[in-house]
Amino acid sequence: MKITYHEAKEQLSLIIDFLKNKYPDNNFFVSGDFLRKKELISELIIISDLLSYPDLETFNPVNIQKCNWKDFNGVPISEFEINMFLPFVIKLVKPDEIEWFIWKESSDVKHINKVFKKTIFRIL
Repeated sequence: MKITYHEAKEQLSLIIDFLKNKYPDNNFFVSGDFLRKKELISELIIISDLLSYPDLETFNPVNIQKCNWKDFNGVPISEFEINMFLPFVIKLVKPDEIEWFIWKESSDVKHINKVFKKTIFRIL
């Protein structure tokens, strides 16, 4: 399922406001297709320096339908389904890795591969 950029902006605004109020000492950044301003969004991604999984059980405006806790390639993530079964993911990273993850989650795979190839050739 996909939603429009405008619908995603409304959802993310509610989510980030809730998270900032509940966890004022932490940072929350949008990433993925939303950051790229794609017309249609298939997943909402937030990158955060939270140390543990966020508690969103009391967050009613988003109508959380399902919660799964899992690690993805060593990165702790909280994955939810909200309204209309749209995936919503919070990736928990170290503060010094935030910029890297925002870039990685918002970049096209071809772009990432091109950057890595150029970097490898510079190192050699």
